[in-house]
Amino acid sequence: MKQAEITALEHQIEQTEYPVEKVRLLNELALELEDSNLSYGIRVVAEAVELAQSLDETLPEVSEVVAKSLFTRGLLNLETTNYELAISSIYQALPLITAQKDDLLSGRVFEVLAKANFALGNAPEGFEFSWQALGYYENLVDPRWQAGLYNLVGRQYMEMGQLDWAERYFKQAMDQLDGLPSNKTHADILLNFSLLNTRQGIYNQAQRHVQEAVVIYRSFDSMDKLTKALVILARVHEAQKDYVGAIAHLEQALQVTEDHGFLYRKVRVLLALGQVVLELQDYDQAFNQLEAALILSDELNMRREGIRIHRLLARAHKLTGSFDRSLDHFESFYRLEKQIEKENDVQRIRSLEIMRQVEQTRTSSKLFSEHSRNLREQLNQMRQSQSVTTPGLITDPLTGLLNRKHFLTILENDHLNVEHYGKVVSMIMLDVDQFKKVNLDYGNLIADQILVDLANMIRAEFRQRDLVWRISGEEFVILLPNTECKHAQILADQISSHIQDHGFEVGKQRIGITVSMGIASIDADSDKRVDILLEHASQAWSIAKQEGGNQVVTWCPSDGIVVD
Repeated sequence: MKQAEITALEHQIEQTEYPVEKVRLLNELALELEDSNLSYGIRVVAEAVELAQSLDETLPEVSEVVAKSLFTRGLLNLETTNYELAISSIYQALPLITAQKDDLLSGRVFEVLAKANFALGNAPEGFEFSWQALGYYENLVDPRWQAGLYNLVGRQYMEMGQLDWAERYFKQAMDQLDGLPSNKTHADILLNFSLLNTRQGIYNQAQRHVQEAVVIYRSFDSMDKLTKALVILARVHEAQKDYVGAIAHLEQALQVTEDHGFLYRKVRVLLALGQVVLELQDYDQAFNQLEAALILSDELNMRREGIRIHRLLARAHKLTGSFDRSLDHFESFYRLEKQIEKENDVQRIRSLEIMRQVEQTRTSSKLFSEHSRNLREQLNQMRQSQSVTTPGLITDPLTGLLNRKHFLTILENDHLNVEHYGKVVSMIMLDVDQFKKVNLDYGNLIADQILVDLANMIRAEFRQRDLVWRISGEEFVILLPNTECKHAQILADQISSHIQDHGFEVGKQRIGITVSMGIASIDADSDKRVDILLEHASQAWSIAKQEGGNQVVTWCPSDGIVVD
């Protein structure tokens, strides 16, 4: 996008007073900045999300811009390797997006999830989301979306060492674009062909492909993608031991990042430069490049790049005899790696939650093309050949709700914050009053049937985005994103009345039950941790039980404990 057009959009944003329109313009600007100034684009979309979430989400036009803002935030943070925020943003946006029945936006959402899971090492989940994305893209007239998806799948096969499958998908991607003018999708596929050819040792072809991509990116003024292409061109030279040629291309890429303020890309270029000069045993230069990369990666919270930088610095200091400094960097590398492994577990859990939601809402009438079915068959083959986590492992077998193991995973690893669940979050703790008596009077089978029916009632009362767990026999927890305390209380009062009025029919018997509930909320000024929220909800629930049951008690930051 030309600078004059960016300036025009910025002027429109400054002039508009209508919040919904301002959010739309901010999203438009952020997307246009995706491959020209990512750092600026992330700041813009953060403003869009904050403004959108301050509006009344029950209005259709507001719901639309909230969904688009969250998607855009997820998309842009994917490019920075902030997979936690990328998946969390999509996690919030998905229920709003699926309600809009927008094939392009739905497909892009699943593609972001596929990319994030591939990057996290969750290949089966990545293929599952790729298949979902392809199902939407096949409904579109523009073939470049399918082409980009095939390119993504091919890249994953290449990373897995299945080069024949990778080449097949790259060719399939190019076939989708046959007859169309060259565009950035062509260039993206050419870059992957170059990487594939480099692995195959076909260096002349690898160089030709990446040089074609460079020409295309320059023609579209896609300078961020251009730096990526120059780094890949350097890798071709590095693979041939032409370190001088590699450095020349990396220095050119570094200049582009400095000219355009591409901070995230600059970290990767500095990292690549440090690696090459280390091969030349130019230790002073290697330390300069890698230390600069480390400082910037810390500022940008690029911890995955930080791991690679610490590992290279540990190696460099060891080679120069600085064993204490080498150990320091190794310890930093190890600490970051363990943090990321722990966070990856949480992100995989989130992805499984999304897969579970999709499975529940997918219509059986949706048809997929032959290509889509082939991808699905490959996914099934992979699952048969690997021991992989499935959505069933986070699901309670009796009620179909999320299970205790899943709840404990979130409790141990997660932090409630604006990025995950929104500015205000509420939690409801619920249990059945005197359920032991039901077990004694009617037996375990009838008690279990009541729990199943109760779980269905609870699930039906809440939104798709709300998390509902069965954490023990008759105890449930509900997490309500973007929900204030007063609204959580309204929902709790409603379901309490419905349960009290409902007769659970089991065989010829009609059994009545009541429930006790404790509600807690947090806002942007609170200590935003799951365990703190659970503690307050549990305290409110305990008071409800002490008051004789069949009560709703709330704990709100502003009001404290309130008995309904």
